[in-house]
Amino acid sequence: MTKTYIMDSSTEGLPSTQSELLTFLVANVGQPMSIRRMMNALGLRSPAPVLSRLRHLEERGKLKQVA
Repeated sequence: MTKTYIMDSSTEGLPSTQSELLTFLVANVGQPMSIRRMMNALGLRSPAPVLSRLRHLEERGKLKQVA
């Protein structure tokens, strides 16, 4: 099971789509999280945009996923 850690909660300089996801994750720290829950919170119909945003946030050093 992969765990995601928030490394930097600042949304400055992020595109609005990534900022929205990061803000949601910060507001829900400590709660069980799933791709479906993130999809619903962001009003998305597919997991692909959520996965893409998570990947971009990780590349920017905002999140770190560990096994």
